[in-house]
Amino acid sequence: MSYKSLTINERYNILKEFGKIEKENTDALIQWRNDMSLLSQKQFQKMLQYNQYDKKIFSYAVTREPDENIVKLYEKSEVEHIWRCTYWEILNTNILYEEKSYWGQDEGFNYIVRHFVKYVEKQLIESLEGIKFTKDCLDGILRQFTLKLVDLGNKAMIMELNHLKESQNLKGDTSAERFKYFISLFENMEFLKSFYEKYSVLARLYTELSILFINNIKEIWDFIKNDKEILKEEFGIVDGEFVLNKVAIGIGDTHNFGKTVTILEFANNKKLVYKPRNLKINEAYNNLIDFLNKTGKIHVLKKLKSLSFEDHGYEEFLDHCLCETEYELQNFYIRFGEILALSYILNATDLHMENLIAYGEYPVIIDLETFIQQPNSFNDDVLNEKINYEFDSVKRTLLLESRLRQNDVNEGIDISAINGKGYVMDEVLVPINMYTDMVRYEKQRVQIKGAKNLPFSEKYSRNVKKYINEILTGFSYVYDAFLELKDDSCFRDVIKKFSGVQVRHIIRNTDQYDTILRHSMHPEHLMDMLDIVIMYFDKEMVKKGTFKTIVQVKGRLGQRIPILTLMEEGTPQNIFSTLMAGAYDYLEIAKSSEEYRKKIEDVARWNWYLGKYGLKEK
Repeated sequence: MSYKSLTINERYNILKEFGKIEKENTDALIQWRNDMSLLSQKQFQKMLQYNQYDKKIFSYAVTREPDENIVKLYEKSEVEHIWRCTYWEILNTNILYEEKSYWGQDEGFNYIVRHFVKYVEKQLIESLEGIKFTKDCLDGILRQFTLKLVDLGNKAMIMELNHLKESQNLKGDTSAERFKYFISLFENMEFLKSFYEKYSVLARLYTELSILFINNIKEIWDFIKNDKEILKEEFGIVDGEFVLNKVAIGIGDTHNFGKTVTILEFANNKKLVYKPRNLKINEAYNNLIDFLNKTGKIHVLKKLKSLSFEDHGYEEFLDHCLCETEYELQNFYIRFGEILALSYILNATDLHMENLIAYGEYPVIIDLETFIQQPNSFNDDVLNEKINYEFDSVKRTLLLESRLRQNDVNEGIDISAINGKGYVMDEVLVPINMYTDMVRYEKQRVQIKGAKNLPFSEKYSRNVKKYINEILTGFSYVYDAFLELKDDSCFRDVIKKFSGVQVRHIIRNTDQYDTILRHSMHPEHLMDMLDIVIMYFDKEMVKKGTFKTIVQVKGRLGQRIPILTLMEEGTPQNIFSTLMAGAYDYLEIAKSSEEYRKKIEDVARWNWYLGKYGLKEK
């Protein structure tokens, strides 16, 4: 495997151990900074400082074509990497051709990743004990993994297909036959290895994803096995139903080493939602709803039954149900207003259409991990004023109309929980002409289905504005309840349960991170780690910050009225990988390199990092 699969930090540590670098490779450093780094000189120096990088060593770590001696150092070290050992084990996995398998040659690009899928299958079969599951369940898990790999690597596969086509090295009389011939080439192990040698970053990504996938599935299995009895008791699953028929992985974003929300489907269509984090925020939220429901001051809200452990949890699964009468619709929007007030008071964000389900006349939030947000702070009074204004706006919850990709000629896409209708996305890259040698990506208009947050049946108008008074009424119910109860000791005890909960701090919109990830999968970025990172941040640098939990009733009618404020010892905020990518959206569309640079420098404010995460300069 090529040394090009090594990260900058790995290369740096190898060279540091070598200990014989005395002179800076100025040309290489300039080239790297011109190609990849959009940081100012001051910010670059800060990066070196906080990573404890020696500039001379760093200059060789980012050298694009190192000399022979350095290459030997890299290659000797890389043999010792766990992922590399696993990679060779994967490629040496014996595979018997199965005509109907999801990695057969008839499945197209799936065939190229077959060794990784087979390795995962073998590891899972050997370890998944103690829980009954059907063959279809395991097949479904493996197919999901297969599609994940292909989705990450198909651009590189298409590029190789085009190279062979242009050089007239594809055999076959038709476009489909030439595609089949291309896929058949990967039956030859030398050809397969040369592909992964060329795209060494992709090979490493596939290997590490395989390891993470196996570990995460095993973890889920172990949790289910250990929690079996309490799950049966809490969610009413009888012995005969405790058989897994289906596991839907990757519901929502991945965090914390590839962990993600997973839907578990047992016999008799019994479903649970598994979440790879504790659900103490759910417990605090449900306690608050219970308290408010008992006061008689609001329309009774529905809560999701949840079960929380130290590092994972389960929730009941809700199906989408429509309202049947106008009376139910009115009640729904009164409750929507109540949910809006609660979310606003509790500093929630990211409550888009997929995070709310219409369950008859009850709107129910299904993801609470973005509650109790803290305002971002910059060393810029004007910027802070603007940010705080946006932070104090009820619209930041995303429950109300919120548009993405909006500009002078485009009204954008409304992703809010109050809308939830289907929409059309312009200029989305999609693969066309699949299973032919004409396969390529093309920008197309794509129809996106709506979510499950609307309560309307076809008998009733879908004009949400019709219910604006109901929404305002519900908002007032909750808001007034907080005002009346602010001095109630029992109520304050309920609010205090939000102190110390684990939430995810949102720095930038999720779609921006998705854009970065999609661009990073371009074939040109899969050949060398230097092409997909701006600079490496050691995890120790981005320490888990300690924030103070602040719960308050915010400004009403434009006035700021702090009602209830908790200043506890501090709340650990699990920011997962959000911060790691947040300041370096270098792949965002800009009109010029100067605009790129300014955009990044405006975002990557070191004092913000320092102040917000307690990383004070020494």
